[in-house]
Amino acid sequence: MNSRLSFRKESIQRSSSASESLHQAQKAQGLKAAREQKPFSFTTVLTTQG
Repeated sequence: MNSRLSFRKESIQRSSSASESLHQAQKAQGLKAAREQKPFSFTTVLTTQG
């Protein structure tokens, strides 16, 4: 294989691997943030005038 093509292939593979690692880290961080969120709730108050 041409050495220039070989270098390009390795460069693309490294870039792809780094991108995948970043994606996995962001996904894990997103799941962690979702677990740490407090539950959401509504409180209703009924008032009457009379």
